Amino acid sequence: MSRGTITSSPLAANEAVAELTHVQTSSFKNAQVSLGQSNLSSMQNGANVANQMISDLEALVAAVLTQANKFPQIAAQLEAQDAQIARNMMNK
Repeated sequence: MSRGTITSSPLAANEAVAELTHVQTSSFKNAQVSLGQSNLSSMQNGANVANQMISDLEALVAAVLTQANKFPQIAAQLEAQDAQIARNMMNK
């Protein structure tokens, strides 16, 4: 993701969110670490930790996308406020 200036542009917000929507997590869906026939408790614990991390990563990506999708709306509101402030300043 590129770095840029802070702006209240809905277009810029949509572009930024679009970069996030290209993150692919479909390969993680229902992914599980399997040890086959290993019965070593440390290996089983490691597999459990890895499976939990996969699940947590899926949840994190979903939460980030949920929040990111709010940015275009927020940018539109800020743009409207900026325009109103500009109009007010011109009328003074």
